[in-house]
Amino acid sequence: VVSQTQYPSLVDLRGLLLDLVAQLLGALSRIRFSSVTERFFTELNSRRIDTNVARSDTLSIINGIRYLKLGVTTIGGLNASTSFVAKANPLNRTPPKRKTELHHALCNMLSSILAPLADGGKSCWPPLGVEPALTLWYDAVSQIRGQLMHCMEKQSKHIIVGCPLVTLLLCLGDPNVFNSNFGPHMEHLYKLLREKNHRSMALDCLHRGVRFYLNVYADHHPKNRVWDYLHSVTSQLLAFLKKGSLIQDIQHDKLVEFCVTIAESNLDFSMNHMILELLRADSLSEAKVIGLRALLAVVISPSGRRVSSDMFHGDDVHFSATASLRGSIASLWSSSVSASPRNSYSMQSASPVSSDAGITGHDISQYIPKVKHAIGFILKVCHNTYWNAWLTSSKTMT
Repeated sequence: VVSQTQYPSLVDLRGLLLDLVAQLLGALSRIRFSSVTERFFTELNSRRIDTNVARSDTLSIINGIRYLKLGVTTIGGLNASTSFVAKANPLNRTPPKRKTELHHALCNMLSSILAPLADGGKSCWPPLGVEPALTLWYDAVSQIRGQLMHCMEKQSKHIIVGCPLVTLLLCLGDPNVFNSNFGPHMEHLYKLLREKNHRSMALDCLHRGVRFYLNVYADHHPKNRVWDYLHSVTSQLLAFLKKGSLIQDIQHDKLVEFCVTIAESNLDFSMNHMILELLRADSLSEAKVIGLRALLAVVISPSGRRVSSDMFHGDDVHFSATASLRGSIASLWSSSVSASPRNSYSMQSASPVSSDAGITGHDISQYIPKVKHAIGFILKVCHNTYWNAWLTSSKTMT
């Protein structure tokens, strides 16, 4: 074991090498899936983890298989993937000592392996043409999910690694099971949002579940049902943010991702019920920052149409969404500055930037009046704060 205190650079190098080896195994599994998985289980089953060295080796082996590529596009590939997932069930192994460590490592491993299947994009699941093999797959993931849920109910220490895996197993399971359990699963995640130690994990699970639902099921459901799901999750997120419960940068990043994800499926809902709510005059400063970041992310998202400068009453030429938003903010800044009686200077509106023409974004033209009003108010508040601070500083100096 290399000492991180004495040889920090060697530890970093060792971690990099282990990650590269894991990636190599993942790439190799595309063409030698059976060989890679059989060797994995052989090595795993041959070790008793009743010593520190054996335990460390076992955890390294488990961590080294996290990039495994599951084949689901053919019946044979899906059957092989089903066999692997069933054998890798974290609760199948009960070592005499420190079994929690092994169970958590296996949960993290399975989550890493299954995540690409759930994050595949629009209509990513279930795979087509493999219906005869899907029944066995659904049975395998349902069994693991049921066992994990029972385990988490008995001991809350398993929630942090078990819940992400349960979310993935629900997404990749039988469609009827998903549709009947998605709502209750979200309610469970709302409860976990109240717990500080589980908050970031619950946010991540909520985002993954909502994104999967929008990509796979939303188009086949009535619009009012989709709206109810989106309203449920966004109202919870905004409430927790308003209470000051979401304070970490990673949590703010996830809220931005929520806005973008919802906009991909329902731009109107994302703008009116997330972004503009975040930009409200009475919202926290953190919420306004998240709203502005989300607005920019939605505008430059590559899935929509380019925003033209005439939406912002600029020159009659087309330019990128980034330049559009930049020009609009500059003009808002200028108007809010000139409206202030204390100002004796003015700012010129930014000119269109043609170098961004390759970026396309959502067409938010119908929301521009509301956006301009919200950003204008924010800028005026910033000016007032600045001038109050400046006057206070001047009086102190004199």
